[in-house]
Amino acid sequence: MMAGEAKGNNYRPNFHTKLSLIFFFLVITILLSVVIFSFNWHKQRQVNHYKIVGLENYNKSLVDSLISFWSSSDSDLSTLRVKLEQVDFISSCKIYKQNNDTLIVEIKEREPLVLLYESERCIRLLTEDYKIIEPAYLNHLKVPLYKVGAINAETFAKHRCVFDFLNTLKVYSAGVYANISTIDKVGSDICLTTQSTRTKLLLNEKNCFTMLDALDGIFKRKDLSKFLRNEIDLRYDGLIVLR
Repeated sequence: MMAGEAKGNNYRPNFHTKLSLIFFFLVITILLSVVIFSFNWHKQRQVNHYKIVGLENYNKSLVDSLISFWSSSDSDLSTLRVKLEQVDFISSCKIYKQNNDTLIVEIKEREPLVLLYESERCIRLLTEDYKIIEPAYLNHLKVPLYKVGAINAETFAKHRCVFDFLNTLKVYSAGVYANISTIDKVGSDICLTTQSTRTKLLLNEKNCFTMLDALDGIFKRKDLSKFLRNEIDLRYDGLIVLR
């Protein structure tokens, strides 16, 4: 009789211990389920507003349509990022939510450098990182036009000096760059025509980079303004010829 009582007494603590462990794991499971549900609900919560940041040179209609399609069919931000970075005028983008229901889309766009006139039916855009894209979504025409003919790997190398010069000019003297209307190249000679005065600026591949100071100074000097409807020859080192 005493042995049976001892056996029963040993069973009760073990039973209560097992019951406590089951209850503990049940509570943990419920809490984890609530956390996972809350996370997914927050992630999938409908975006009511969005803001596009950093898109200045291109029309945002394509970006608008991609965001609208994504918001109605998906909730994964990485999916939208991949879609946007497939757009040829977008270099990269960062997407995050603000105030839970507002989507912020920060875009790093490919800066336009020059329009490549290949033929009457083919004008494409060269960006600062030397990517050739279609100009359909370009927001303005404040980009110089360069008559290059058909562009391929060989002809691109032939015009590379002009592209490098324009990239440098855009940083060194943004005002002069913004005033360029058209670009022509014959042999090693480069001709830039300005928008405001239709002045022809003659440069040469060999010294165009060393003439940046002179080119910048011409448009800053008021005493030279009367010559800006003529031709300015900068092909000679240390010499400016006004015609």
